[in-house]
Amino acid sequence: MDQDRVLARSGARLDGKVLLITGAGNGIGSAVARVAAAEGARLALLDYDADAVTTAAAAIGGKDVLAIPADVTEIARMDAVVDQVVARFGKLDVLANIAGVMDLFSPVEEVAPEIWDRIFNVNVRAVAFMMQSALKHMLPAGSGSIVNMASTAGLKAGGGGSPYAAAKGAVISLTRQAAHEVGSRGVRVNAVAPGATETNFLQSSTKAIGTVGPQAQQFLAEAGEAYGRSITLGRYARAAEIAQATVFLASDEASYITGTVLVVDGGATV
Repeated sequence: MDQDRVLARSGARLDGKVLLITGAGNGIGSAVARVAAAEGARLALLDYDADAVTTAAAAIGGKDVLAIPADVTEIARMDAVVDQVVARFGKLDVLANIAGVMDLFSPVEEVAPEIWDRIFNVNVRAVAFMMQSALKHMLPAGSGSIVNMASTAGLKAGGGGSPYAAAKGAVISLTRQAAHEVGSRGVRVNAVAPGATETNFLQSSTKAIGTVGPQAQQFLAEAGEAYGRSITLGRYARAAEIAQATVFLASDEASYITGTVLVVDGGATV
């Protein structure tokens, strides 16, 4: 099954809905944007890489796509970003928190403080405050859907280094707590937990936080192949497959689902 066949299933699950997608410049984020566009969504695409997010928006095309070059760690700016989306489209229906960075697979006893800070700032703190900014519009409207990008690294050891695993575990807890608090006010909050996915995630992450060290190189060379063999379906996920799961949770098809972590890992955690 190739990516085009996955996208060909698209219909109108998000017809007229306004989605704000962080990390939309590449990888899973841009795949979510493409699938959502095919499902009829109006899109605000946010990424710290201005060239990437502009290119992603241009590839989708049309008047219903807005590119926003911004860094999600700039917490004070996020209210204005969400206000910009609402001013452009009149509302905000869905927030897809996809932006994230990987760590460098350093042994737990060697991880530098700045790596811990960077991973948690992007993968946890920014997710929390992005939700706050979105909820300022969703709660008064009495409706909305938030989908956070977790990882099987938050469920099972070995999918990353200690900062990444801890951060994704925190995203899972944050998702469940937020769902508990806002569900009675009409907003659903869920998470997708992908396993290994065919993207340039590690490459883009190391661009953001530093050079790949020997531990990462060893992991990629030795453990990557072994991990692939451990997956029940025998291959890594394609970004479009993670995007389909994300769009499902965002859509009204998941209207009675909240506080859930949807594992999409090809059976790696079976």
